[in-house]
Amino acid sequence: AKLQITLVRSLIGRPETRT
Repeated sequence: AKLQITLVRSLIGRPETRT
């Protein structure tokens, strides 16, 4: 389930994208 961690980190890593 390492892929899920990468996705989550990408979202929290770039919160500006969800602005």
